[in-house]
Amino acid sequence: MGAGALRFVTPAVKSAPTAAAEPADAALGSLDADDHVFLKNTHAARFVPLAEFAAVVSCDNYTDVFVADGSHFLVRRSLKAWEAALPAELFARVHRQALVNLAQIEGIADPDGDAPALTLRGMKQPIACSHRLSPELRRRLLGRLRQP
Repeated sequence: MGAGALRFVTPAVKSAPTAAAEPADAALGSLDADDHVFLKNTHAARFVPLAEFAAVVSCDNYTDVFVADGSHFLVRRSLKAWEAALPAELFARVHRQALVNLAQIEGIADPDGDAPALTLRGMKQPIACSHRLSPELRRRLLGRLRQP
């Protein structure tokens, strides 16, 4: 997608009943760091820049997208689909049920432990990082600190 391109999360509606049903996960495609995604909940609907995503957390067949301003949106999309679409340089899987925006991490509880808890901008509850994914997260965060 081009600079500042907009993406709708909701898939296109097929008018012909004989058309093959497109899975909801296929509609997202690949996103760039400067893209916007249309999200809606019962209170609001808006285009949210990917840079403002704090975390994407799995809730069964849905995901809860947390935004840095404290709002969140329940979306019918799998975490696997989000992981495939979100830019890898900006987002990391930290748990089997969570992806986080590395730029939105405000603090780390127990950073030297095996399973640190991440405090993210706009989120009340910290997100636990799994023991297995903790070394990769540490490596990526240190790499971001070393970049000019």
